[in-house]
Amino acid sequence: MGGEEFLVMMPATASIEAINTIDRLRTAFAALEWPTIDAGLRVSFSAGIATHDPAEPLDSVIERADQCMYAAKATGRNRVCDSPLELDAMGSLAHSTTLIRAA
Repeated sequence: MGGEEFLVMMPATASIEAINTIDRLRTAFAALEWPTIDAGLRVSFSAGIATHDPAEPLDSVIERADQCMYAAKATGRNRVCDSPLELDAMGSLAHSTTLIRAA
């Protein structure tokens, strides 16, 4: 059964923090029981995470998060996949907002 997609923006959040947060949420969500709907129903989601560089167009970072979400689904579902961070010319992380695309 298919589901809905949603986007989460986490300003001032490093990629590893976003991964840990969404993974805790994913685990807790998968453990929920839905007896009033169907006693055996299990619901999960896969998430793709991409960190936004302020110089990058927003639609580009959303596309990277989307690609990661589909990669998470393709490798078994109920997973978190992140887009690799790139370093700026100074060798430091030039990212400020982490986006999470999930379904």
